[in-house]
Amino acid sequence: MTKRESSKDMRHTLDEKLERLGAGAAPDEVIDDVFVDALMDWLGPVEPLSSEATHYAVTQLQTAMKEDAAVAAVRREHARSSDDKTIGQVMNEVRTKAGWTLAAVAQRIGSDTAFVDRLERDLVPVAQVAARQWADLLETFHVRLAEFIRLAARTLMMQRLQQKMGPAYARSKTDANSAQHARDLAFAIGKAIQGFDTSAKSPPPLDQKLVDSLAAELRARQRTDLLR
Repeated sequence: MTKRESSKDMRHTLDEKLERLGAGAAPDEVIDDVFVDALMDWLGPVEPLSSEATHYAVTQLQTAMKEDAAVAAVRREHARSSDDKTIGQVMNEVRTKAGWTLAAVAQRIGSDTAFVDRLERDLVPVAQVAARQWADLLETFHVRLAEFIRLAARTLMMQRLQQKMGPAYARSKTDANSAQHARDLAFAIGKAIQGFDTSAKSPPPLDQKLVDSLAAELRARQRTDLLR
């Protein structure tokens, strides 16, 4: 068998195994030494991997696939109940149910735990997160673009309420004239939600440039599944 024929066979093996993974086969049943060999052959000329390195690669790939499958299962389970949640709430629920730590998420999106923690508490303004980072988060948590737009709208609403209500709430809890400040709080809530249309037909108050940039980023990553 020539080198070209061997590479062709390896590519066929890789395609076959990837197709099985795509069809829902368990990672342990598909990712093995042969899978790694075929993958390395497809990636191009490299130094041969030692048996220890191959075993490590197999283990890491299996773990990554299992974790991704776990998150996908959580998202399918809660897909219908995310309409009344913020981005941070969805992140927190999925992360905890999947058994991830803040550090694990931070590693996946190339950030730090403090940033992830603030995201989960909806303390980071939506517009201050770059499209690349949002794309990382959408990939990590299996969130489609249309769903992100809905979640972002509610997040923006929550952040707007926090901004308007915060000072009035603090005064109502600490000042002796609590009755007066309770009325101030009620006024702040009313002012915060004034003009906000929560109907499904109303476009979310989200910067269209961010949406367009995020869509372009997902297309560049060939994540058409998240654009549907």
